[in-house]
Amino acid sequence: MVTRYTRRQALESAAITAAAGFVLRRLYAPELAWAKDAAYSVGAVAQPVTLNFQVKYQGKVPKPIMREVAVDQTVAGKEPRIWEGLNLGKGQVVKDAIVVIEGIATGKAWAPEDPLAYAEKAFILDRAAVYGWAKGSETSIRLENKDPILHSWVLTLDGRPGPNVATLPGKAPGKTKIKRTGLYELTCGPHPWERGFRVFAPTPYYGKSNDSGAVAITEVPAGAYTATLWAEGFVPQKVQLAAGQTEVKFEFTPAHLTKELAKNV
Repeated sequence: MVTRYTRRQALESAAITAAAGFVLRRLYAPELAWAKDAAYSVGAVAQPVTLNFQVKYQGKVPKPIMREVAVDQTVAGKEPRIWEGLNLGKGQVVKDAIVVIEGIATGKAWAPEDPLAYAEKAFILDRAAVYGWAKGSETSIRLENKDPILHSWVLTLDGRPGPNVATLPGKAPGKTKIKRTGLYELTCGPHPWERGFRVFAPTPYYGKSNDSGAVAITEVPAGAYTATLWAEGFVPQKVQLAAGQTEVKFEFTPAHLTKELAKNV
């Protein structure tokens, strides 16, 4: 049976489920370490280069952490869902790995974007995405509900959950502002198996790996920088890039796994 909600019931449900959701986030939220907010301006790029990253995993693959589907099964189905796991391709390349280059004060223009997450069949889609913090603290994300059931969204940064954003079936998407750059965990109060990730980068120099584990970041000004690499199931890692370097091969290992996922190796 699909549960129908009035707006009042939606707000009450969001409040009731917030406490339980907070406990789960405290237990399983990824350990976060991301770039500090920094001023960035668009300008000429001196001696631009393209940085090519290849991201792999070397080691035993842990079993994913699963969550039961206990409610709204007519929409979500009955099969347990992956709460946390590795997204690997052939040869253990890491798919959907996110790379952010730090320390660039002036460079290329921001890409036109409309930050979005949406729920469909009680999944949060896309699972992981990266956007630029192009409007500073006025940057926002749309939260869209494509299901006939309530979704109540929370974005968590550094273990600190933001406000609940309830989205009713058939209604306009919710929206919430992104006050800081970083790696946000996106969850849904009524459906504790739902999970997604959104990264907001402090400069336009970022990318997400394809099915071959490759990421190309273009128009990078000449110089030495720090890159942060993250993918689901891992703690973010810093990599030093030397001036003139254009190829970066990085391997995640079991030592980089989150504490909870490491228990499943």
